Amino acid sequence: MKETMSSGLVYGVIGAGAVGGYYGGKLAASGGDVHFLYRSEYDVVRRRGLRIRSAGEVLTIRVCAYDKPEDLPPLDCLIIALKATSNPALEDLLPRLRRVPRMVVTLQNGLGNEEFLAGFFGEERIVAGTAFICSERTAPGEVTHFSAGTLRLAPFRSATFREREILESTASDFRRAGVETLLDEDGPRIKWLKLIWNIPFSGLAVFYGGITTDQILAVPERLALARELMEEIVAGARLYGIEISEKAIEKNIEATYPMGAYRPSMLVDFLNNRPMEIEAIVGEPLRRIKARGGTCTALERLYRGLVERAKESEVGRLSR
Repeated sequence: MKETMSSGLVYGVIGAGAVGGYYGGKLAASGGDVHFLYRSEYDVVRRRGLRIRSAGEVLTIRVCAYDKPEDLPPLDCLIIALKATSNPALEDLLPRLRRVPRMVVTLQNGLGNEEFLAGFFGEERIVAGTAFICSERTAPGEVTHFSAGTLRLAPFRSATFREREILESTASDFRRAGVETLLDEDGPRIKWLKLIWNIPFSGLAVFYGGITTDQILAVPERLALARELMEEIVAGARLYGIEISEKAIEKNIEATYPMGAYRPSMLVDFLNNRPMEIEAIVGEPLRRIKARGGTCTALERLYRGLVERAKESEVGRLSR
């Protein structure tokens, strides 16, 4: 019999791809009561389980898989890891849950997702999460984990958040599952902190026509633009009362070298002619900085370039 976690929490995962599949799979493999909502991959996962490839090993997990949100059991913690481009689908899925989850964790990239989810559940239930991980969905029901994996969680609105006990138990469950998990008090801050990596490396990988992170680091002009983008994000966060040390810039650059020829998810989407998270990762931060009178020359240049790349991707999608 599978050993159960001591917390006894019931988890749900919507968006079991490169991020949700990895973290939800780790919880399930360590004995957690985890329930996955699938769309196109439902039949594959029901038949053969969820596969995680990591460190040269393949872990196959027989998970509780569903294809209808109303079939999920009442949840203590709902983890949402769908890409922000799929938020319109959540407008249909979330109202069909049998009961409002006690806590909702979003691991989505960019800004605006927490506000979106608060519209369904109330901000007092929302936890902002960031995942510093190199992983990719490499086949239906299969996630390949390349490196890293640190998870950071924080209440979206610390003053109104009411589920601290569940948050602490969730962090403990992830740690027991072998995931380095850090708790913070400032949800908006950790989202801006993640942008310091995500905007330059996800954005420039597509901006330059489809290159990997090592190719950004290897060319002085590209690395200089990456630094400029990081500096604008640090300055932009400050406009919202969020202090981020300049040391975070060098820390994120240094952390990228060991990743090698990594393909961020935005690049994978671009290469496969799929919708990209341009608005959540780049557009929304740009709009928020400009709303406070901030200077963001590099960010505006990146955004314009990505919009043009998206048009190329759209042409590719229509021509298939």
